[in-house]
Amino acid sequence: MLEKSHRITNFIFKIQFSDECLFELGGQSNVKNIYYLSRENPSFHFVKPHKKKEKMTWVAVSGAGLIVPLFFDKNVNTLSYQQLLSDKFLLELDSKHGSASQFFYQQDGVPAHYAKDNRAILDEIFL
Repeated sequence: MLEKSHRITNFIFKIQFSDECLFELGGQSNVKNIYYLSRENPSFHFVKPHKKKEKMTWVAVSGAGLIVPLFFDKNVNTLSYQQLLSDKFLLELDSKHGSASQFFYQQDGVPAHYAKDNRAILDEIFL
């Protein structure tokens, strides 16, 4: 990345950072990846109600702007993630910025993201 930052103009603005989060429609988000640090009350916690309706939300952001949140009806799996990439994200990226191929794409390594078919789609398009 350091080499690319010297070689490619505005490199940091060309990285699409993406992730998803499960939001409960009652106003709570999935807290398994959210941490609270507090000097005043180091044992801070809150009670999470029983699950209500929920929506898995995915978003990508870069220095060029935000790709509108996209939604999954259920948890993300290899096929649903592939459909999001092909049918929504890449089309949105192309319509907003002209060409997805000018960007780098960053995602974590969960199985749906790292599936061979999904990596092939991304490798074909992104730098």
